Amino acid sequence: PPPPPARAGPPLLLSCVVGLPGSGVHEAADALVAATELDGPWRRVTVATAAEVPAAIARAVAGAAPADAGKAGRLLLTVCGWASMPEVLAAAAAAPALSGGVRVCGTAVVVHAARALERSDEPGSARCAAGLLEQAAAGFCQVVLLAHCGDVPQDAVRTLSRLLSAANPLASIARARNGPATVAAAALATALAPDVPPHTGLALFEAAPHALARAATLPCWPAAAPQPDRHPPKRAAGSPITPTYQLSAYAALRTFTLPPPPPEPPLLLPALCASLAPLFRSIPPAGRLFHVHAVVRASESPGGAARLFIVDASAGAQPSPREAADGTPCRVEAAGGTEARMALARAVLAARDLPPSAPTVDALPQPELDALEAALGELALPSGWFYDGSSYISEDGDRSRHHPQLVAAAQQRLKQVNAAADVANATATAARARAGEQAEAYLAEVARGE
Repeated sequence: PPPPPARAGPPLLLSCVVGLPGSGVHEAADALVAATELDGPWRRVTVATAAEVPAAIARAVAGAAPADAGKAGRLLLTVCGWASMPEVLAAAAAAPALSGGVRVCGTAVVVHAARALERSDEPGSARCAAGLLEQAAAGFCQVVLLAHCGDVPQDAVRTLSRLLSAANPLASIARARNGPATVAAAALATALAPDVPPHTGLALFEAAPHALARAATLPCWPAAAPQPDRHPPKRAAGSPITPTYQLSAYAALRTFTLPPPPPEPPLLLPALCASLAPLFRSIPPAGRLFHVHAVVRASESPGGAARLFIVDASAGAQPSPREAADGTPCRVEAAGGTEARMALARAVLAARDLPPSAPTVDALPQPELDALEAALGELALPSGWFYDGSSYISEDGDRSRHHPQLVAAAQQRLKQVNAAADVANATATAARARAGEQAEAYLAEVARGE
């Protein structure tokens, strides 16, 4: 009989810290090692590109002490460069000489706040530095360390946080006033430690929300990591690994601020939440919305009293309106594609509580006729008529179940209803015309700010 297949060795437990040049990624990695050295030794690999990862991991594994052979060692991969997190992890999964493959335990991106934003001339508008959002990709990055936050204005830190949260709502964001070492030890030691949490049975990278995000952005990811009973795929030495990662949505991501919408008529809160929803699923991605924070005057029902509300909405989450304190200035801030600005402006305008048209009628509804007849029954009958308890009878002997004046009263009431509808329609038409002019002026103001 053929010999039994060789048992696969334990997987390599991989933690990964990535950052752009100058971000402080090496400092963060050193802090992690110092904080966790009592838990056991780390094998460390430092590279600048994804293409260097497989060979560097192979060297680290080959250089392990003989006593550690066959053990599930832990390795800290530090990447200082522009490689995206999916590229780095796919390269690690394809590393040769790993019979058990690679098990990713946790990942982090280190960001230098002063170098991470590219500002535009428009107030409130900015976008992340090239390559940053690819490194902080949803499903692949669990922790973002914002270092040197004390070197930039707080509004810039908030803008950067909104952009990163819009691109990766699953990642936790830790801020450091100075270098990353001040927060790296606590933030990274918890997220990147290779020990599996006993209450979940899953490492952080394997948690369901991150797995779903990877499936959405990189459908081929599960096939990228070799299984224990498989050999790593053959490829030319030194050839780059370029997984097909859908970055088109992030490439156009930016923050922007809209002018406050026209105060009259106020917005209708349910309509605003409904009009925002399609923008989070927009195709092409340049028109997609990722996050909205708005303070607006709105009513909860048509014609209701308008109050100040805060509306927070993001991709994959229902809008969560709440009342704002009196005096809070109205504003609309968002993160989205380059074409989402005008789409958001139109969605806000579409949620205005415009006066409806009042329909004219050809006949009164039966309940109103019954009420009108009951009111006539309280009045004296016309001359020549009397009521015998079941019918109205004229002096000529004509009989009727209805009041003799009901037809004339109904016609008079019908004229009053339609006259009031005509007045209301004229008022509504004028109000909608003014609202249309305000909308054109508002859209023109938004377009000038692009």
